[in-house]
Amino acid sequence: MSIQQTDLFGAFDRAAMVPGNTESKKTRRAAYDAAKPKVSARSLRALAFLHDRGSHGATREEIAIALGTVHHAVSSITGPLIKLGLASETTGRRETSTGTRAVVLVATSPREVLE
Repeated sequence: MSIQQTDLFGAFDRAAMVPGNTESKKTRRAAYDAAKPKVSARSLRALAFLHDRGSHGATREEIAIALGTVHHAVSSITGPLIKLGLASETTGRRETSTGTRAVVLVATSPREVLE
């Protein structure tokens, strides 16, 4: 018994049903690569900084200072790291320069990810 594959609109993808169809494999691979989250160079620098900080971690403000960027840009830098499981927010809080208590982030990935 074979399972027929449908596309998003319910139409059958006949190319996917042909064994060894290399064009179908290329299309699926391209779609997979396009859907993968991208990690920017700045995100990798932030991850390296988090690794350097170890279990002490860093607030987004500390990351901004380390990267030489503005505070409100850090969420777009750390977001992909959290989404991919390379970093995580802890339950810890640390006071910032404005006196608010900020979430502390730590690296959760092995350092080899950076190499």
